Amino acid sequence: MSTVSKKYQVFVSSTFSDLVDERNIVMQALMELDCFPSGMEQFPAIDEEQMKYIQKVIDECDYYLILIGGRYGSISAQGFSYTEQEYDYAIKTGKKVLAFLHEDMNLIPVGKTDQNDDLRKKLELFKEKVKKGRLVKFWKNADQLSGLVATSLPKFIKTYPSVGWVRGDSVVSSDLLRQLNTLLTANKNLDAQLAVYMEREKKEIAMQKYADLDDEFEFYLVDHVDFITDKITWRSLFKFISKQLGKSSMKTSLLFDDVNEFLRQENPQAANHHLHSDSIETISTQFQVLGLIYEKVINGYDHIALTDSGRALKQDLYSVKKQIEENKSPEF
Repeated sequence: MSTVSKKYQVFVSSTFSDLVDERNIVMQALMELDCFPSGMEQFPAIDEEQMKYIQKVIDECDYYLILIGGRYGSISAQGFSYTEQEYDYAIKTGKKVLAFLHEDMNLIPVGKTDQNDDLRKKLELFKEKVKKGRLVKFWKNADQLSGLVATSLPKFIKTYPSVGWVRGDSVVSSDLLRQLNTLLTANKNLDAQLAVYMEREKKEIAMQKYADLDDEFEFYLVDHVDFITDKITWRSLFKFISKQLGKSSMKTSLLFDDVNEFLRQENPQAANHHLHSDSIETISTQFQVLGLIYEKVINGYDHIALTDSGRALKQDLYSVKKQIEENKSPEF
């Protein structure tokens, strides 16, 4: 019986504009190894919606190859580069990763490196993450990179065999293929159901453990001589905060300046008071554990933004509900 020849699909991840030539060389090397390279050449300017599509492409690939040069890459709303988000997704979904890192930053032209200190720091932290727990290959130039890919990938495939692709006329048994597809589909469905169940369970546990939105929160307004206590429901407080945040993030300090003004408006004695730091921390923590907001750092400053659940609750709070009249007899 003849041996069925497999071909493998490899996702190539990297920053784009600074590594165009290197990406082309890697793609060519993969094709010479009878692999199908997948990359985001059609989406060099990536955004959140395209990221969802990229994750589907990664799911379909057998292996994930990451190429790191002198740039960290564009920052997403979550505060990480899209390249790092691709890598994290590949690790999360169990993809086998080949990593190729530039050996000497001093050899990279200045125009292809980050000049911002914060981006440089993020790049170094990302490189340390990639190097942790796996063997990586280091390259100095494009020719060396091509050779490293050509020699490393066959060994990698032998060590970590994957499903791969075969020609339709090479399949020994159509029944076997149907069984395999059935099992793969069932496995994906179970994974999806498990993810939904785990998320639902996590939210239910949180709602049982922490204060309900209709519970009252006692906060403290202080000045240099005394303090005032007052109460507000968590729902009312979130309604105000979600309005301030709108569709984007807001610097944490500015947001709580607005919260401070909002909470002392109804109390004439609190004109010169401000919200105590403990109360600020409680508010921020409470809405985070309820999954309504999250924190991120932008340009070195703490920001707060709404999660998907937070945006959904905001829509519910500000939408007009249909009023149903009780005990109304039907008209005939």
